[in-house]
Parts: sequence; structure tokens; C-alpha cells
Amino acid sequence: MQMLSVPGKVLIYGSYSVLLIGNIALSFAVTDLKGKGVTSYFTTGKRRIVSAQFDIDIEPQFEGFIKRNILVEYAYVIAELYLREKKLWKKDVFINLMNSQIFGSIHGKSGLGSSAAVVIAVIRSVFMGNGLSFKDYVDVIHKLGQITNALYTRKVSSGFDIATCAHDTSILYKRFNPDIIKLYEENGYTQEILREMVLLADNDWPEMHVKQFIVPSDISILYFNIIDRKTDTIESVKKVYAWRTMNKEKFNEMMRNLNALDENVINSLKERKYNEVKELTHKIRTEFKELQRNMREELKINDDITYIEPPVIGRIIDEVENAFPEEVIAGRVPGAGGWDGFCFLVLKSDWEPIINKTIDLCKHNGLTVEYIPLRII
Repeated sequence: MQMLSVPGKVLIYGSYSVLLIGNIALSFAVTDLKGKGVTSYFTTGKRRIVSAQFDIDIEPQFEGFIKRNILVEYAYVIAELYLREKKLWKKDVFINLMNSQIFGSIHGKSGLGSSAAVVIAVIRSVFMGNGLSFKDYVDVIHKLGQITNALYTRKVSSGFDIATCAHDTSILYKRFNPDIIKLYEENGYTQEILREMVLLADNDWPEMHVKQFIVPSDISILYFNIIDRKTDTIESVKKVYAWRTMNKEKFNEMMRNLNALDENVINSLKERKYNEVKELTHKIRTEFKELQRNMREELKINDDITYIEPPVIGRIIDEVENAFPEEVIAGRVPGAGGWDGFCFLVLKSDWEPIINKTIDLCKHNGLTVEYIPLRII
């Protein structure tokens, strides 16, 4: 039995602007303190995927996998199709998946990317079970992950989460052209079309950029999972796109501004200019508040769900930053925003007072959160 573990992700900079070709994003790869994310124990000889935590026990099959719509089966079948086309398939693989608690609990998902991690865990297991080195095939595994995700979700996303999990490290990322992956109606995926799709993994995806980001050794991340207040990322992105349709020029201008700020803040972080990181992060948050205000007003959104930075979370971030000006570099609602969680970039020190202050402020504001210890890799 072999073992591998795939990290989760925190999109710390590049939210929404990464949806556009050419814009930069910084995504942290994160694990629990033992270095675990989604862990796969795998061996050859028996074709099966099991997971007590995910309530999965299936024998992956090509016939009907699109209709069954099971994420791990998609990943296995796509990996197998590729290896068979390349004459690299040798043996069936048995995979047992286990989830680190960083990805959530009975209270729901934490927003740290378990779906992307499980896709890469399955594909890597199939490759390694067939005697292939992860390092030799990281680019192919990454692209097969993007194809798997697009087929399963019926849309072509920015892909930063798959990229982070596939490369097993924190990355700077620019998205690929979504036209590379052509999607069809459910009954349109013939064997020939799927063959063509998996062989896209051999092609150059010219707009896509993935580069390892070395996180400064003196910083870490404090992540807080919001209990029982979750956000549907796909729906949030749809609403932003709906506002873009009404305000194309204004949207493009905002994304240009955000990308410029993201580039500057990433450079400042790299150079350990943490006062600049704090200042630039505040400017990014201000841009998102403006986008949020415009979107809610013009789309007549009155619910308490559709926020990029919920006002109460923004106030808590500000209070914690003000209470610990030396230790806390900047606070963010990462990724697409909403109610999944929020985080602080912090200098390495005694974090207990920061954690306790954050939890107390959340309680005072009617929110229940859990602190999730993370390691950035």
C-alpha cells in the first residue's frame, strides 16, 4: 500500500480578477499541522474507490460515469482514459481516501478546497499506481484535473484551486483560456470526444502561468471557519458575472485596478514589506466593498448571504488588526468571499491572544467560528 497527501488552498490575493485571462493570483497551499490534506492510500489489483468519511464505495466504470455524476469516479475515469490512450495503463488501482479535519466537520465545509484536493488525489493515485512519477507528470495531472473539474461542474472555472493542489505548493497563477475545454450536453460525450479531451493534457495552454511562490518564513496564516453560515461559490460568481453584463466597462476597470493592486501586494509580500502589504490589502478590500455595494444595489439583492466581505466580518477584521498592529499583517475574506471563513496573515509569535480575541468578537456579533490550524507549504 502506497500513500500520498494533497493540500488544500487559500486564495489570498486575486479574488475574482483571476477569472480574467492574464490576471495574477496568489494561492497558498495548506495542510494540517501534520502535513496532511486529502490522503490517499492506494494499491494495485482491485478496481475500487472507498472512503468512510465521504460515504463512497464504488467501482469506477467508463460506461455511464457522466450520468452517475460522482466526482471521484470522474477523476479515475479521466486518468485511466489518458493512460490508455498513451499506452501507459498497466493495472487497476484500489484507492482509500481520508480527509483532514481542515476541510470541515459536521458543521459543513471550511472552504479550503477539498473537492479540488480529492480530484488530484485520485488522479495522482491512478498515475502512481501505474508506476508513473508524480514529478514527471505534474503538468499532465494538473490539466487532467482541470478537465475533470470542468466536466463534473459543467463549467470551466478559473482553476486556481486545482492548480494549487496539483503542484503541491503555494503558487502564483494566471488562468488558462476557457475555450480550451469545450463542454457538451450530458449525452454528447462520446468516447471519441472524451479521447480528444483527455489528450488536451499534452497540449500547451499558452495563457496559463503557474509558478511556485516561496512564502516568507516569518509569516503564517490564522484561518477561522464560520459555523453554519456557508456560501455557494458558484452562485456568488454568477451574481458578479450578472453585474458585469450590466456594467462591462466599469467591471473591467475594477478588475484592472484589482489586478494592479494584487501585483503590488504580492511583490511587497515577497520582499517582506509588511506595512505595504497591510496598506495595499486595505485598498483591495475597499475595491471589493465598492463592487459589493454596486452589485447588491443594481441587482436588487437584499439577502444576508450574497456578500464578498460581509460587513460584520469586515468589522471583526478591522478590530483584530487594530488590537494587534505588530503581530497581524492583514485580514482577508479569501477566495470568492462570503460566509465560509476569513483569515489573517500574521507574523510568527504567540497567536493565542489573537485567536481568543477573534473568537470573542465573533461571539459578540452572533457568530460561531472555529480556529483551524494550518501549515502553508
